[in-house]
Amino acid sequence: MHGFRTLSYGLYRSHRSHRSHRSHRPDGEVATAATPAGAPAVPHRAVTGRAVTGPGTPALRTMGPMRLLGTISPDRPLLVVAVREEAAHLDDRLPVLLTGMGKVNAAAALATVLAQGERPSEVINLGTAGALRPGWEGMHHVVQVIQHDLNTAALEHLTGRTYGAPLVVGKGDGPVLATGDLFVDSPAAKERLAEHADLVDMEGYAVATVAHRAGLPVRLVKYVSDEAGDGAAHSWRESVDGCARHLADWVREQGW
Repeated sequence: MHGFRTLSYGLYRSHRSHRSHRSHRPDGEVATAATPAGAPAVPHRAVTGRAVTGPGTPALRTMGPMRLLGTISPDRPLLVVAVREEAAHLDDRLPVLLTGMGKVNAAAALATVLAQGERPSEVINLGTAGALRPGWEGMHHVVQVIQHDLNTAALEHLTGRTYGAPLVVGKGDGPVLATGDLFVDSPAAKERLAEHADLVDMEGYAVATVAHRAGLPVRLVKYVSDEAGDGAAHSWRESVDGCARHLADWVREQGW
């Protein structure tokens, strides 16, 4: 997600937190987790590790702020999404992990499910992102991701070791994504980040780190929801459902 606060972690609800610059999103709490189109609503039960099921729906496991819908298997990718708004139009053909917003939630959620059993064929982080530079719009496959809120140089000076080095997650031409827990909604912050990256979000680096350490292929697929400056939160709210539709269309086009 791009970075906006005031949203909830429920599954497939109607308003997602600003994930675009992953620095602006809304957060919240949900009482009901909606299921794929055409399926009945599934009551939310905050019981760690238990399955919540309903007619025609796969098991929904609840583990704190995260939700795992479906079953992970080695012949299919795992879709990792920050908030329900970004997953609103995904169907039930692939397992979907809703992590909650931010790097800690994303890393903890993915590490937890990977440690519990089956591993997917690959990890795909879907979500919105904020554009840091003119001309970036639509869907993009990230080729490199950095952490914009970790002072790597200072830590290396203190310890002699590198923390938070850039991660390569793709080949060819493509954007550099900056991930951080800062809500990017000011021209000054946008200008600073634009010196190093093209897009901004709040979970990409964390997802890529966990996947790399688990030895799994990872892709970061982002749809631009706003321009990560003044009015970013409003833009995200207006555009997130359309972004979610495009992301779901891309998933269907892959033929899984």
